[in-house]
Amino acid sequence: MNIFQGLMHRKNEGSMAAQKPAASQLIRPVQGAICLPRKIDVERMPTVFTKKYPLRGKIPTTYAESDALAVVFDQTGSMSKWPNVFIGKLPFLMSTSEGLGKYSRLYEVAWGAIGDAHNDESYPVQLCGFTSNIVQARASLGSLVLEGLGGGNHGESYDLALYGLASRLELAANQRGFAVILGDEPYFTVIEPGQVGKYFGERAKFNRINEAVAALRAKGMDAYAILCDSGVKPAWTELLGRGFVTTLDAPEKVVEAIVGIMAARVGQGKEFATRLALRAPRELASQVTRALDELDVRPKGLLGK
Repeated sequence: MNIFQGLMHRKNEGSMAAQKPAASQLIRPVQGAICLPRKIDVERMPTVFTKKYPLRGKIPTTYAESDALAVVFDQTGSMSKWPNVFIGKLPFLMSTSEGLGKYSRLYEVAWGAIGDAHNDESYPVQLCGFTSNIVQARASLGSLVLEGLGGGNHGESYDLALYGLASRLELAANQRGFAVILGDEPYFTVIEPGQVGKYFGERAKFNRINEAVAALRAKGMDAYAILCDSGVKPAWTELLGRGFVTTLDAPEKVVEAIVGIMAARVGQGKEFATRLALRAPRELASQVTRALDELDVRPKGLLGK
């Protein structure tokens, strides 16, 4: 089955259905842009981000037989046009009808955005819930606020995003997945208790960003960074490890890279590269392939047991 076939309607909040959805519940792949209905039921959107802090509750997946993908991007001013391109391109992760090989799992997707809590911004950490429903995924992605600020202090609040994923994410026992951080700045190594209290309403479970990464991986979620500034690559490699950090110079290539990670994690990396070379411009295919060659896509943590 293509990884994007059989996308199911999101079930009630927090449910972890063990049975496969009926055929009537499935959303089929579509061609082209996703058209939203005129009215979106915001109260039923799969998000823990309510534009009011602190963020409450867990971030559960909704289907026990799915895999989980969390995509979190830096939305500060230094990222220029990247966030808007992400918003335009990322929903195609869930709607593409291109054949990418045979996959054994479906994916649920959760979006997030990062600002700078040290700059007294209004929305320094935003995290949405998981969904495999195309319309809800597009709506929750569109709910993120792009402040476009950043404090020029040589860092953004990646620590808070990783803290939120590590402390709030809930996967079923047999689930696996990965998170992708998209950015161009260094991270803050210390997770400040005051910021955790303000934005998550709790005492800090982790004091350092590397502890959050370890906790996330212990849940079965690998963590990758795709950077648009090679100057910060050494620092991110120190945090995530060699094989979990790469660079790309244009946001249009990021979606292809994420799909490539999906493919490679289930043994379809060569098939993906072949299809990419046939359908994409040479420069794009070359850069995406180079970026993927840098990554270790063998599942770690719970996935390797």
